[in-house]
Amino acid sequence: DAIRYFRDCLELGKQVPALLLLDINMPVNNGFDVLHWLRGHDAFKSVVVFMISVSDAPSDRSKAQELGAQGFLSKYPSTQTLEEILDLLTLPPYVEKKWSGLPSTESHLRRNFNRL
Repeated sequence: DAIRYFRDCLELGKQVPALLLLDINMPVNNGFDVLHWLRGHDAFKSVVVFMISVSDAPSDRSKAQELGAQGFLSKYPSTQTLEEILDLLTLPPYVEKKWSGLPSTESHLRRNFNRL
């Protein structure tokens, strides 16, 4: 249960990840439910989340974006695509402003949401 895992992270004071690849189809809670839960907690608002799924339905992409995902990947992403994501996350604005809302990098990720 992914939500229970992240709740335990909060309660135990564990470090929050910088990046999550979150599958839409998971047992117990689907990825959309988990993303909704994450975005409802301050500790997880700055985590960059890419949804991943075998589905490439426009409705899934829209829902992911509405819930605050920075991107959507169809299974199985290429190594090049994953490298592009990591490159975006290591841009100076992200590194310098990692915990302050990611203004410039977040807008760059949003512009590239449907490309990735």
